[in-house]
Amino acid sequence: MLSGCDGVRCAAEIAPDPRRAEALESLVEAGIVWRGVNLPYNPRAERVLRDALTAIPEPRARERALAGLDRLDRARAAVAAAAGDADALAVALERLDAEFTAVTGTEPQRRDGQMYAGRRVCYEETVRDVDLTFGRPILEALAGPFGTVLLPAARWLSAALAEAYDDAFRALYRDLLGPGRTACRCRRSGTRRSAC
Repeated sequence: MLSGCDGVRCAAEIAPDPRRAEALESLVEAGIVWRGVNLPYNPRAERVLRDALTAIPEPRARERALAGLDRLDRARAAVAAAAGDADALAVALERLDAEFTAVTGTEPQRRDGQMYAGRRVCYEETVRDVDLTFGRPILEALAGPFGTVLLPAARWLSAALAEAYDDAFRALYRDLLGPGRTACRCRRSGTRRSAC
């Protein structure tokens, strides 16, 4: 069963019967196996989630999950279409918030009123073509506040790097594994590595 925990297969495929499902659940509770979708901290998270939902083997559950995501996509598209019209944008954002709560059962904003809050269902991506250089006195004055800005940025960067390494190592493992095999042989030492 552990060899099936490859980060790609769903739990129903790994543990198709109740006895194995119970064993898998005990491994999750013990912290040996993690169950969930490894969503990145970037705008591609929706695509990763859609791929995970599309892989649900039970058709009705898959359709229900994808229908909720489609509702959110339509509400987000309405926000994009309202760009430039403040009144229409406010209405579209309220509708998106309401859809998010209806689909997920949670509030659309985390940590309301806190510095770290800023987390909403969507945001406007903006870029300006300006380069600035700050001198030492300004940098020293901003050292404290930068700590509260740079730490979250470092968290994002570490998550982005982890995702990139995760993708690269999974691709390398699939190449080493080869079609129809459940274990690969390490080229240097000749030892077998399991597929878990």
